[in-house]
Amino acid sequence: MNAQLLLTKFHIPTSKTASITRPRLLEELTNGISKGNKLILVSAPAGYGKSTLVSEWLHSQQKSGYQPAWLSLDKADNDFSRFFVYFLSAFQQGTTTLTQNIRPYFNQPDEQSIFTVLDDLINQVSLLKSTVVITLDDYHVITNPQIHEAIHYFIDHLPNQTHLIITTRQDPPLRLAWLRARGELTEIRAQDLRFTNTETRLFYSSSMNLSLTDEDLSVLEKRTEGWVVGLQLAGLALQNLADKQSFIHNFRGSQRYILDYLVDEVFRQQPEEICTFLIQTSILDRFNADLCNAVTERTNTQLLIQQLEIANLFIVPLDDERLWFRYHHLFTDLLRARLQMVKPEIVPDLHRKAANWYEKSGFITEAIGHLTAAKEFTLAADLIEKHGQSRWSVNDIDFMSLVSKLPEEILHTRPNLTIYHTWILFIFGQYETSEKLLHTIKNNISSPVQTKENQELIAFVNLLLLYISEMNETEPSGVLPDREVLSFVPEEHLGMRNTADVLYAYLLDLQGDFKASKELLLSTVQRDINRNGYTAVAICIIRLVRNLMIQGKLNEAFSLTQTYITYIQKRGEKRFFIGGNLYMSLANIFYEWNDLKKAAELLEKGIEANIPWKFPLVFLTQNLTKAKLQKAQGDIDGALSTLDQLDQLIQGKSTTPELKSDLRSMKVKLLLAKKDHQTARSLVQFLHPIEPLSLRREADHILLARLFITEGQHGEALSLLEKLAARAKSGERYGRLLEIQLLEILALNGLEKSSQVEKTLESCLSLAEPEGYLRIFLDEGEPMQVILSDYCRNKKTKHKSYCTKILNSFSGEHRSPNPNQETLVEPLSRRELEVLGLLCAGSSNLEIAQKLYISISGVKKHTSNIYGKLGVNSRTQAVALAREIGLISD
Repeated sequence: MNAQLLLTKFHIPTSKTASITRPRLLEELTNGISKGNKLILVSAPAGYGKSTLVSEWLHSQQKSGYQPAWLSLDKADNDFSRFFVYFLSAFQQGTTTLTQNIRPYFNQPDEQSIFTVLDDLINQVSLLKSTVVITLDDYHVITNPQIHEAIHYFIDHLPNQTHLIITTRQDPPLRLAWLRARGELTEIRAQDLRFTNTETRLFYSSSMNLSLTDEDLSVLEKRTEGWVVGLQLAGLALQNLADKQSFIHNFRGSQRYILDYLVDEVFRQQPEEICTFLIQTSILDRFNADLCNAVTERTNTQLLIQQLEIANLFIVPLDDERLWFRYHHLFTDLLRARLQMVKPEIVPDLHRKAANWYEKSGFITEAIGHLTAAKEFTLAADLIEKHGQSRWSVNDIDFMSLVSKLPEEILHTRPNLTIYHTWILFIFGQYETSEKLLHTIKNNISSPVQTKENQELIAFVNLLLLYISEMNETEPSGVLPDREVLSFVPEEHLGMRNTADVLYAYLLDLQGDFKASKELLLSTVQRDINRNGYTAVAICIIRLVRNLMIQGKLNEAFSLTQTYITYIQKRGEKRFFIGGNLYMSLANIFYEWNDLKKAAELLEKGIEANIPWKFPLVFLTQNLTKAKLQKAQGDIDGALSTLDQLDQLIQGKSTTPELKSDLRSMKVKLLLAKKDHQTARSLVQFLHPIEPLSLRREADHILLARLFITEGQHGEALSLLEKLAARAKSGERYGRLLEIQLLEILALNGLEKSSQVEKTLESCLSLAEPEGYLRIFLDEGEPMQVILSDYCRNKKTKHKSYCTKILNSFSGEHRSPNPNQETLVEPLSRRELEVLGLLCAGSSNLEIAQKLYISISGVKKHTSNIYGKLGVNSRTQAVALAREIGLISD
């Protein structure tokens, strides 16, 4: 062998200390060999771990009997003779069995002789019994077409037991389509080499000894898009930083570590024409050839884009036809930083050209974005005003949010723009800021003589102000303008009119006028459907279903929800404003029917459909539904964690009183399940049982009654519940009435009023059975189970089959572990066990006193001791727990 050869070029690199094993990719390489594929192409931009992957795989195959050969290439290897001297020597290094026939060619193989040499080489390796794997590392440095032709000839004639692996930053000109069609090509590309979530976590924890939160990992993964070197460089920077979170959330391609790597390894390696093109098009979030022609004033950008794609220059296709592309996020940061460094004066003009192309092509949102970037605010404002109402009707949040990029002096002189800005702030829960802007609009357009357009705006502004006011007041004002006010907002402005109708319907709900609200909501839905809108269908049906559930009409709510879920599915559910909440509504119905599996499936569908809608209303609905399911499955800590996450998501955001009440109710129930009475009490301390009752506070007062029962204040609870029941019944809120009466039963049971317990229970069962309620009983736990069990033992029971169904459902309930007699802090005495046995038999205090020959006060003292030792507050709870832990047998 030529003594001048650099032997390190044949050395298979060892795994780097900072690398991690990637079984899914190692298996892909193994499968390529097993299938007999002639070429395994590992093609991706710089820093994706191509060489590391292949070298790790080769080291892992040491016991497989493979004969590996490795050749690291550099630009000098473009010399034909040099390349093939090294190529043949690599085979000699790897196989050690080449005969003397080939060695004379080692010195100076040329274009004429190489095919003879390759034929001899192929013939010799075909005689080998073992598998030969040769790797050409960094093949992108080879640009000599004669070398490419010879290598393709070699691949074409390879015997079955010989395979070629090529690692490269760009696809080589080796007729890959031909190999792909013949099934002789394995391809591993950038999208395969990107670190997954799990790999990112493992990389930072084991290889870089960094402990990062889930949120931090998610941010880094999103910014780097799984780019291995990007993750590694970020990790190196993090190791000596105290404020890691700040660095992560500001991580950009323009930071020193990333910038230096991309400039040295990527940018400086490109021809000047490509560099100029990259810098000019860096202002574009996505691009195609026609747009690039307009921005760069060229005619050949289609060819340049193809060159970028072939070169794997951090370019990402956005469609299967490969018409639209974008750059890798960090590469975009680098290019934009370079643009600002070398030619900042051309940036506004580039944006203007992009805006012009986008507007002519019908991409109005993108056009406005580039106009604001070019500081052409007046032109941007004109476009927003021109298209605002039509974009509102299809919930184009991105479009409407562009208003926030306009200067205040423009906003304040254009009321329509301020309305759009207000609406965006409003749906994101910024009620206070919205209210200030609404008053600004009102002041700016107030005049003795009003134009039709101003009348429309004032009507909408007044309605929105009233709504926000009602959200802030403890009680509704009771002053609701006549429904005719809606007619001032024309139906042609579909988004604005639908919003006005929904707000008005909510105000009707606050007054308990569910009938008028239903009529308005359904008419709004129909208008939206007739006009092919996307703003009203979901939110109106969600509102209506909530009201129906308050009224105890589960079957009607189910039918309605199913109908409109089918409708939005046919037209693209993610296009409908908070369309995913329809699935949440249906999940809550299935929850009441105790089909927790179906409810969980619907929750996941709803979360997926709501991906475009990141609003407080969405977060509240999703997390409350999830917490409810977690509680039903016995995961109290998980449910509390879900609500803690919700608190973070909606921090600083405003929402409706009813949703605040829902959140408060769920928290209190979970805290009571953990026996944290003090914290639970703190959440309702603003309430008082003797304050005037109202629909707005109805759910909160029900919660207060629940707390009374848990604390053993059965009389106070019953007094409050009787008032709540009368109001709910008169308002035909039978769903609420059902919950109230179930609590009445628990309070009555605590007061040992058995006849009233039975009467109220029969009323509950009469309400619940036609609608199929189950969960509402199960959520009351063992005390309700005991009461229902006693009720079912009565042969004259009216609802025996339904009652039995509920009891059978209790058998599948998840329960927190309870103590037994041995593990009680203080075991029950013999006398206390006797009293407990009689309590379980249903004996009254007088009957117990007579049977045990003790005073009634003595019975009460023993009962109090039993409650304390068992950690319960009522006879029902004591009986249920005693049976569960085996103190008393059935």
